[in-house]
Amino acid sequence: MKKLFSAALVLILLVSLASTAFAAGVDIYIDGHKVRTEPDEYLNVGRTDIFYMDVEPEIRGGRVFVPIRVISNYFGAGVEWMNPQVILSLGDTTVTLTVGSTVAQRDDIELLLEAAPYVRNGRTMVPLRFISEAFGCDVEYVSGSVYIVTPPLIIDEAKVVSIQHDSRMTSGGVRRECMTNICITRLYKFILGCKGDEIPEPDYHGYNPNTDIGNHYFRSDVIYFMETEGLNGNIIQQFAFYINFTGDYGEDYPYNQGTDYGYMLMHDVTADEWYKVSAEQNDYRDTMDTMSEYRSIGEFVVIFDNLV
Repeated sequence: MKKLFSAALVLILLVSLASTAFAAGVDIYIDGHKVRTEPDEYLNVGRTDIFYMDVEPEIRGGRVFVPIRVISNYFGAGVEWMNPQVILSLGDTTVTLTVGSTVAQRDDIELLLEAAPYVRNGRTMVPLRFISEAFGCDVEYVSGSVYIVTPPLIIDEAKVVSIQHDSRMTSGGVRRECMTNICITRLYKFILGCKGDEIPEPDYHGYNPNTDIGNHYFRSDVIYFMETEGLNGNIIQQFAFYINFTGDYGEDYPYNQGTDYGYMLMHDVTADEWYKVSAEQNDYRDTMDTMSEYRSIGEFVVIFDNLV
């Protein structure tokens, strides 16, 4: 009888171990870009990398589970905690999960999960495929890797195939292009969030700094959302960022010309509308660093470089 009990116990332990396993060797790709498991060491000092998994993915019930930060940070989903429930929202879709329960809800539809969300090392682990598909993504599991394809960004009924970032300096400029959907979408939402109060066009602005004119705005960065790729592609929407170097001189600056709108402006070139950059983003370096963080979830290649 003892041997029979021991054998049964061993069997239970083996089944338990088989149903919960670290996803060793399981790589996760979002729009072809690998989700990191370590922070980006190249981010500027003082920046916090939010686009990596601080807990390794895990397999339960044949499903890959990831820390919820992968969903909230990568997809930009809102997260509301109502212990033991967690509510994720993105666009018009709301997903409700309960830690320890296989019953989930997508909007008003109740669904059954093959394995329940759980907490590990202080991180809530959620089923990657279920949430990705609930948010309109395609998911494939190929040769031990998970591939997620997010929906493309649509602007004015046109599909955005790439984003281009043109950085200008006094000695030239560099333009980089990315065709990673998630990166395009997140950068677009960020740029729209930079819009502050609408203003008239500034009196003085241009492609190069001009310290001979007070309140002169220098166009530093241009962002293009493209319908077709390449330098000669079709532009759907274009934004330009301007900074006012001369404003740093204060009231004693001898050339007090032009309307002073502050340090940083954004021009919606397509609509020909000018905006102050919102107070939350009205710091050039911080704004560009934040863009760099979003660029880290995409693949950018140089398509033009005339720096000298």
